[in-house]
Amino acid sequence: MEPYYPVNNQRNTKLYEQYRSLADNETNVIFGGRLAEYKYYDMAPIIERAIQTFQNTQR
Repeated sequence: MEPYYPVNNQRNTKLYEQYRSLADNETNVIFGGRLAEYKYYDMAPIIERAIQTFQNTQR
């Protein structure tokens, strides 16, 4: 009965911080979306965010 999206609570916030720390050490990788940011997103805003992230990497 796991939710399909991260639940914002103390346990998951701590887990996110650990994952974020590991991700910060990676190169040439872009993490995005619900699981990368531990947030719930509707599809339209996350697609816009992905496009913006891509455009920022092209500069």
